[in-house]
Amino acid sequence: MTNSAILGWLDQHLDDRVFVVADGAAFGCYADRVLKLQDIHRDTVTVCLPESFEWLLLSSGVISELDVKTVLETPEAFVNSEKFKSWEDFFYKYLRDKTGNSVFRYDKDCIPEAFCRGSNSAKVMALIACRNVR
Repeated sequence: MTNSAILGWLDQHLDDRVFVVADGAAFGCYADRVLKLQDIHRDTVTVCLPESFEWLLLSSGVISELDVKTVLETPEAFVNSEKFKSWEDFFYKYLRDKTGNSVFRYDKDCIPEAFCRGSNSAKVMALIACRNVR
């Protein structure tokens, strides 16, 4: 779903329990309105706006290569501003490169099932919970 479509979708589902995860970097101009909806509908709407969804997946520890931690701690040392227009673009390419042809091969259009199973899913959700997204 596109960033602009989230507001319309939320308006149609305010009586449902919903959990929105969107790239904070790309969601910018919509964040204020969605967070206001969360404040008004505290029992049904929860919003998580990490730096980027790819950043969230990398931070979860599911991909546990040593250099991932270093890149996450000091991304400014690795992001070439001439090559990447945003940190979201950098983390997207970085995650794609790190997951290569593995079962974790990342694509924005479809999250690999390996991220959604068992302990991997729990790691991502634990990171969200620890960041107190509510």
